[in-house]
Amino acid sequence: MTVVPTQEWTEERAERLYMVDLRRPRSDMTVERVANASMVMTYDRRRIVAGEGAISEEALAELNQALALHLGIEPS
Repeated sequence: MTVVPTQEWTEERAERLYMVDLRRPRSDMTVERVANASMVMTYDRRRIVAGEGAISEEALAELNQALALHLGIEPS
């Protein structure tokens, strides 16, 4: 399973092109977070205990763009 780690939200982090703002209403997370596409990792599914929450369609589209930027591919 490929995961995108999250970090505490700060204005500085949220401005970076490879970060995605996940504050409400963009996600249902209770803590203000940003997704950091530059730290994408793959784990064995058996090691994943739980997800942090769901994100909005808008945030998902931005995450796809951030991942494309990080990986050097054209976004769809």
